[in-house]
Amino acid sequence: MDFLPLFVSRLTSALLIPPWILILLALGVLIKRNSSFRQRMLFGVLPLLSILLLSLPFVSEKLQSLIELPCRSLDQEEAQAIVILGGGLYRVATEYGSEAAPNPRTLERLRYGAYLHRKTGLPVLATGGAVDTSIPEALVMGEVLQSDFQVPVRWVEDRSLNTLQNAEYAAAILKKEGIHRILLVSHGWHLPRALSVFEEVGFEVIPAPTVCGRRTKTYWVDGLPSLQALSNSHSVLRERVGQLAYWLRSVFKRIPT
Repeated sequence: MDFLPLFVSRLTSALLIPPWILILLALGVLIKRNSSFRQRMLFGVLPLLSILLLSLPFVSEKLQSLIELPCRSLDQEEAQAIVILGGGLYRVATEYGSEAAPNPRTLERLRYGAYLHRKTGLPVLATGGAVDTSIPEALVMGEVLQSDFQVPVRWVEDRSLNTLQNAEYAAAILKKEGIHRILLVSHGWHLPRALSVFEEVGFEVIPAPTVCGRRTKTYWVDGLPSLQALSNSHSVLRERVGQLAYWLRSVFKRIPT
């Protein structure tokens, strides 16, 4: 039953979140017979222009900066452990002789988590279940942290399928150790939602965002469309939907039954 919410979430992001909903609208009106010029402009051209805008790096970074927790140097923060959230794997890492390897998003989080460990000496928990592959994210994360970054991983939480379960299962592990104050590592745009559920299960959380979109300077290449920028825009918009879903969940929890 845990996979049903995951399937619904993935289907929603595939069909209802840009760019795909915009592509479907544009294709629908362009192939429709007898559509008026106004209809073609409204449901055909404008969605395509929206996709172009979402593919511009400076637009995707602006969208990211609107929802993210800004990156900052963590110098004097007191915590008891570092929790690194998984961000996905890519399948069949033949070049590494492995079934899977961290995707770029997970690798960015692992790098920052390793940096924080070397800086603080705090023990590390990796969290993430088998979402995209048959092997849990956290197992791959732990192997990479130890082999590539020389960072020991004290705890591996390998059952969670979403951010809420990340928090619940991490709490079940860490509270047995008397740990209640953590550094939480993820991307800046993901941390507001992650922060809320980790605090909900009883943690004191020091957010540790990485790869933030706020820049002090824009370069000319940021005005050229790219698939990476479009992917980043999709991730941010999907996160907005996730925030809405978690907000609705909190509202329904407060309704007396």
